[in-house]
Amino acid sequence: MFKKRFRILLGICMLLLFAFFSMVYYDKTEEVWYNLSGSKINSGDLKVVTNYDQYYAAVKDAMLNYDSTLTLRTLNYSEKTYNLDVVGKISQETPQLLGIIEGTTITVVNSIPAKLTLNFKYYDSKENLINKEKFVQQKVDEIVNKVIKSEMKDYEKEAALHDYIVNNAQYDERLFTKNMPKESYTAYGLLANKTGVCQGYAELMDRLLKAVGIESKIIIGEAKDETGWISHAWNIVKIGGEYYHLDPTWNDPVTENSSNEPRYSYFNITDEQIVKNHRWNKNNYPKCTSTTYSFNNLNLVEKDRRGNAIKVVKNYNEFYSSIKEAVRQNNSELTFRISNYSESIYDVEKAVTKIYNELWKDGAYSWSHYTDEITNSEYLTVTFE
Repeated sequence: MFKKRFRILLGICMLLLFAFFSMVYYDKTEEVWYNLSGSKINSGDLKVVTNYDQYYAAVKDAMLNYDSTLTLRTLNYSEKTYNLDVVGKISQETPQLLGIIEGTTITVVNSIPAKLTLNFKYYDSKENLINKEKFVQQKVDEIVNKVIKSEMKDYEKEAALHDYIVNNAQYDERLFTKNMPKESYTAYGLLANKTGVCQGYAELMDRLLKAVGIESKIIIGEAKDETGWISHAWNIVKIGGEYYHLDPTWNDPVTENSSNEPRYSYFNITDEQIVKNHRWNKNNYPKCTSTTYSFNNLNLVEKDRRGNAIKVVKNYNEFYSSIKEAVRQNNSELTFRISNYSESIYDVEKAVTKIYNELWKDGAYSWSHYTDEITNSEYLTVTFE
């Protein structure tokens, strides 16, 4: 019994000694830190935080420098203030850090002052991450110089940068087979490999917009596909003093034949529209209610898989005359975007049969269509074989 108590007392003494020798003291009058020997401690050797803003800044600096360890001291430790939630907040507000961090741990020693040690795990080495960041910055500058003209309005700059992304990248379907490289979550992967997933799309969109002076935020939320709700990231952009949702990933649909068919369905839309298949914590982001700079109100041209402009028609007469002209010109394919679509009104078979008779032509043809629930319109493609 005596030996057991002795071991316990010895353990307690060791802990006390550890806490004692880890102590440092702060002289408020001189604003200087001292160790137990009375020697001044170089402020550069001791990172002290006294509030959340300082904590946020210290962690952000460490993450941007790809440091593996950060040690902080604080006299007013509170788990509510000094915790790992800051890492997620920093990652979301600092696009180049999205997809970089694989894990973070925090250890707290309740000495006086308290000692906080954060350990960061990145998906790649510090040297590689620094080089990749330099590459991204260089590419962002190149893209801006290539596609942006000084006379462009903000929505035109937004559209040009959006188009560059969806025309030069494809969604990385390896995500579904669990063998996708980690860099596909980043802007680097999208730029270097031409493939990526939503985080990469949103990060690159954000960085390009900010490079031309357009306010942007990245939303971390969920989107609903055929399997259910899945994690998703997209952008909120400020154009003309109003906020809009912009989802470049969903404007770059995955097609069966890997053809590039960019869309504008998710270009500058409202909360009411995007909530049909997206959800997010609305308390954390600005409201999007304006339609002034929505796709429907802009002269933006969508293109089909062959690079031809998609024809926007408002009535059957426009539909009929467009097909007739396509047949006359021996075009192989024609795609329409139709508002207030009705299959009985826009009867492809009836229209083509009549046109063939009028033009004394014949031949096989087919058609397909799908509904865009965001803009309440139908995309209808007629193919002449």
